Amino acid sequence: MVGPTGCGKSSLALQLASICNQPVYRMNLHGDVRAADFLGDKTVSVDPASGQSIISYKYGVLPNAMKEGAWLILDELDAASAHILFTLQAVMESGMTLNLSSNYGEIIKAHDNFQIIATANTLGQGDDTGLYAGTNQLNEAFMDRFGVVIRRSYAQPDVEAKILHEKTGLNLQDCKEMVKIANEVRQAQTRSEVYSTFGTRRLL
Repeated sequence: MVGPTGCGKSSLALQLASICNQPVYRMNLHGDVRAADFLGDKTVSVDPASGQSIISYKYGVLPNAMKEGAWLILDELDAASAHILFTLQAVMESGMTLNLSSNYGEIIKAHDNFQIIATANTLGQGDDTGLYAGTNQLNEAFMDRFGVVIRRSYAQPDVEAKILHEKTGLNLQDCKEMVKIANEVRQAQTRSEVYSTFGTRRLL
């Protein structure tokens, strides 16, 4: 799902999961995310009874979601580094299997309900507007593995005012005035008259 900041991309995915009674794992792809966060890693713990050190494999978010049939929501996909996204490519093939080489080559096959849903401000081409600093150009082979792209934008003014009214309890007429101002700022930003925008999240 691609669209401007604060337009409800992640909220849409979470609401859909709630309607479908679908378990969800959610990961924000900030700069500190490691491959081990996705795949898992060996950990050392101490057996309280014997005092012996025990090495075990702790699964990351990806194998857990695959085994449980959960949806994996990846926020800010275009902020992720390439080596992180390469861990997903094999899983996004038609067979949807994962080879955990760090766990003796264990093969995990995805549950039928497993899905990957990603949100981003750009469609993998980077950003030259200055609004989304830190976004990256994404590998075309990786982007090609997404079967559906949904472009999101801000809701129509009457709908956005209703959202604001229901979420905050503010007077509906005041909400309409706030949405009107937000839309004026958005239009000014497209004309390069201001250098930030006014999303629904900021309105709330």
